[in-house]
Amino acid sequence: MAEETAASDVTEAPPKPATPEVPRPLHPDVAAMENALTRGDFRDARDIATRLAKSDDEALREAGAVMLDRLRLDPTILTALLFTGALILILAGMYLGPR
Repeated sequence: MAEETAASDVTEAPPKPATPEVPRPLHPDVAAMENALTRGDFRDARDIATRLAKSDDEALREAGAVMLDRLRLDPTILTALLFTGALILILAGMYLGPR
């Protein structure tokens, strides 16, 4: 019984707080690509991403592929845009057509 009370008196040490992971420094091309995207220069971001996707380094290739995936055209929006354009042309043709 003495062992039970001795064991119950011992409290566990609080867990150590999680140390935040220190981010690794960005490659200059990846930083340039992110900066171009932040500036709204999608063409420059896409050009850098294409160059990185062809890189020999696996991490750079992955970063380029992820950015190219983010910058690709959404097929739903493209379909809606084409449908709207066709509808405008049809309505304009009906309005301006032979009377």
